Amino acid sequence: MIFYIHPPLLDVPLDLLRDICCKRMALLIKIDASEGDVEAIRRVLEQDDTCHECLHEGTTEDLVSHFVVRSVLVTHWSALEHVVRAEAMLFRYRFERLSWDEKWGILGHIREEVQSTLGCKLAQDYRNVLETLTKVLDAMFGKWDDVSHDREFQVQVPFEHALSLVSTRSVTLKRGLATVTTPFLGQLLTCLFEETLRGGIEHFGRSANFRQLFQDKRMVELANVLQDLVSKKHSHQVGRGLLLWSQVAAESFWFPPCMAKMYAMLLRENRLPHEDRFRLTLFLKELGLPVSESLLLWGHFYSRRPGRGATCGHGWQTHNRQLRYSVRHMYGLEGARKDYTAHGCRQLQDTGHCPFVAGTGRRDFETNGSLSAADVEDLGRLCRDGRASAACRLHLVRSARPLCPEGVDLMDLDDAQGPSVHFQKPSQYYHAFKSLVDQLGGQSDADAD
Repeated sequence: MIFYIHPPLLDVPLDLLRDICCKRMALLIKIDASEGDVEAIRRVLEQDDTCHECLHEGTTEDLVSHFVVRSVLVTHWSALEHVVRAEAMLFRYRFERLSWDEKWGILGHIREEVQSTLGCKLAQDYRNVLETLTKVLDAMFGKWDDVSHDREFQVQVPFEHALSLVSTRSVTLKRGLATVTTPFLGQLLTCLFEETLRGGIEHFGRSANFRQLFQDKRMVELANVLQDLVSKKHSHQVGRGLLLWSQVAAESFWFPPCMAKMYAMLLRENRLPHEDRFRLTLFLKELGLPVSESLLLWGHFYSRRPGRGATCGHGWQTHNRQLRYSVRHMYGLEGARKDYTAHGCRQLQDTGHCPFVAGTGRRDFETNGSLSAADVEDLGRLCRDGRASAACRLHLVRSARPLCPEGVDLMDLDDAQGPSVHFQKPSQYYHAFKSLVDQLGGQSDADAD
């Protein structure tokens, strides 16, 4: 149960380094898949194939494998996110299993490391987290008898350093400070561990050591090996019918115009207005994008420089906690833990987010380049008549026509009021479009690739 603040200064043979890093990565992938379930983590740690010195906390192999894995993956953002999540779960598991006497010694060592690090030049966010950690540790040591015997104790921290506790209403909030009591100290320390880990990674990424590390081809090769381990995990997820963030671009071929427009803006600007981010996230959630992949998707775009037309000033580096909280909130994992559903067609029409409510031209309707001039004219006519839903159904049918084999006549489906094509939500459009093309033996360019 250590915070991994100071990297060890040790010489390790390359073969051993590769071995312990790969074993640690395999372990972290399994822990990440556990979603924090204590029994699942225990089973992972007890498996014979993961029993190795790199897993024994505080050993040389543990320290070296932790710091090397997180360092070589700095440029592999998606793989690094798995590492951070799993390390935080492992920390919480270890903390809960220690006696209070063991915690005293370990927390004292952590405080010494923090004090030493605060003497260095640090980014303000990283410094803020370490100062909060120092405050918490000092408060715990000052009331150790109460803490170790589960008696009344409390400490105040900036709310952004305890978001998981804020989300479950486990703290009292006042003027930006969260009051944390004894039962939630383990969860608070886990929050601070994760923020310290992220801050340390970002600090390393701005250092001369980072540039020097990636001049070593052996480290670049190791990073690729670790990334491949994560990719193999993703391939198993595909077999279970999950949508991965890396597949969203190809799947956008099947998006209805309302969602295609939002996704196109995201590709162009690397940002979306808050409400559009909310709508697109819930749409992708209904398509099967799990929360872990949603975090990777938004992290990918929000880590990039915003486009000239972007109206959102948030960035993944500067607003990481808020953005992660927002995504998890939409999946019912934070706040009131409400399982939000995606917006329906009627809601989008009423708020002006349906292109067929006010649209009249190709720019409003085009999604994948399959519409003819006659198609655009027919769609515009339905829009002018106030028949937005009918226009969207016709859009689906006309978009499907070029994908079907020669000799297939879709004209009988053009009656948008008929039973052949029906949906009430953007996600239903997506599935209806794919189903129609599949039934008629067609294939999209996305499928062909």
